[in-house]
Amino acid sequence: MRPQAEEMHQLYTQVCSVLADPRRLVILNALRRGRLSLARLSALLELSPAEVLEHLAVLERRFLVVVERPGAEVYGRLSQPAIIRALDVMRDVLAEKTARRTPPPWAHRETSGPNGGQDAFTPRREGR
Repeated sequence: MRPQAEEMHQLYTQVCSVLADPRRLVILNALRRGRLSLARLSALLELSPAEVLEHLAVLERRFLVVVERPGAEVYGRLSQPAIIRALDVMRDVLAEKTARRTPPPWAHRETSGPNGGQDAFTPRREGR
């Protein structure tokens, strides 16, 4: 693999690992409307300011957000709005897949039979 391609794959892997945390996705989606204060993000996520600041730092290390500190206040904003387009594309792909997905044959509830309406995988209790 060419060095440039390998480097790009490394960057993809690093960004995707950062996006694996749902709280970071909430932060990015909240920032789509513009800069938000640490206090506002903390209230939105129901996390302490210190926890939100940790998530912002991780996102900033991967160049997804910019953390600004004018005075005593801390704000986060997207470093590039294109990240939202990428997240929206992923969401659309996943929404399409889940909408078309039919449950596998084994994922059904029995309404009669030996388990008497329990899940198909729920073991039958003795004495019934």
